[in-house]
Amino acid sequence: MKLVFVRHGQKANDDTLDDAKLPLDPTAIKQAQYLSRVLATRGLTPRFIVSSLYQHALDTAKLLSGPRTRLVIPVTALTPHTPDPEFTMSTIITEAMEADVDLLQDCDVLMLVGHETRLSQLATRFLATSAKLEQLLPLEALIVDWHGTFVDRITS
Repeated sequence: MKLVFVRHGQKANDDTLDDAKLPLDPTAIKQAQYLSRVLATRGLTPRFIVSSLYQHALDTAKLLSGPRTRLVIPVTALTPHTPDPEFTMSTIITEAMEADVDLLQDCDVLMLVGHETRLSQLATRFLATSAKLEQLLPLEALIVDWHGTFVDRITS
């Protein structure tokens, strides 16, 4: 299984909305569509996408989904300001299972769409190295295999 960690795209600038409700800006929509095509050409269309509950992360996840994507699953474990600061892949898998989704069943590509720094922290914990991962840029994808080996980094 490949894990694809993606930081959400640039959010729209709207002072009237709460950060959690901000959608993607038009440029980020085009960048997400481009990243989706690049990932698809590399055989990295996700079966499942797990996303933060924030609107710009959900918008990013939906734009990165493809014909093989079964479901975009919003989880609190990838959402900023949630009560549990200690999150792991098991937390995410458990939360998805509570929504009747087994992320490990018949899944060769799993995508996680979230925010900096939480997403980089999760990816760093997952990588089989003690080196700290550099911050993910907006709409940057980090590909890691299930054993914690770095595969690639793709910027839109």
